[in-house]
Amino acid sequence: MAVEDRQFDRAPLRTDLAQLPCVLEIDGRVVPLQHVNDISVGGVGIRLNFPLPKESTVKLLCDAREQTVLVQGIVAWCHEHVAVANNNGHRNPENFFHSGIRFTAKDTTARTLFYSLLRKHVDLEELCI
Repeated sequence: MAVEDRQFDRAPLRTDLAQLPCVLEIDGRVVPLQHVNDISVGGVGIRLNFPLPKESTVKLLCDAREQTVLVQGIVAWCHEHVAVANNNGHRNPENFFHSGIRFTAKDTTARTLFYSLLRKHVDLEELCI
């Protein structure tokens, strides 16, 4: 999915999710969701160490103190990022897969709650560039 095709602008996150326990479920497999690149009320960009098949149905579950939020989505795209040296000669620590998840339209309340849970981690400096 091209950025121009998105219904909602995505906001980049400034931190990993270690302090907010979130998991991704796909085909009965549950894995910790520790790297969220960006988020909007329409979807989320995530980073995993394995690929997600395009058009697969996934569930994202986050436990907050006051409630648990479950949102369902469809994998819109998945790209592999290979560890390469950057300008400073340092290598990314590992290969990873960056995936775009489009929240399903029927989950309007859940996707808004999910966004609300993560919005405090939005990188405002990135948004103001």
